[in-house]
Amino acid sequence: MRAIEAHELPCAECGYPIVDRGSRWHPRVLVTGALAELEIGPVSRNLSGAMRAGERIAAVARRDNVY
Repeated sequence: MRAIEAHELPCAECGYPIVDRGSRWHPRVLVTGALAELEIGPVSRNLSGAMRAGERIAAVARRDNVY
């Protein structure tokens, strides 16, 4: 909770993070699993959702030349 306030991380009224299509909550914070549910959908909590989040994170990393 303190990190959310300190870094002004956007959250929906339900408390879930609001992330972009690349699963970024902040330029240096990427989320998967339950935290990515609003963007990935209900499958975000299982293996299929992990794969989808991984694909999005990898695409962001390639585009931004992170590695």
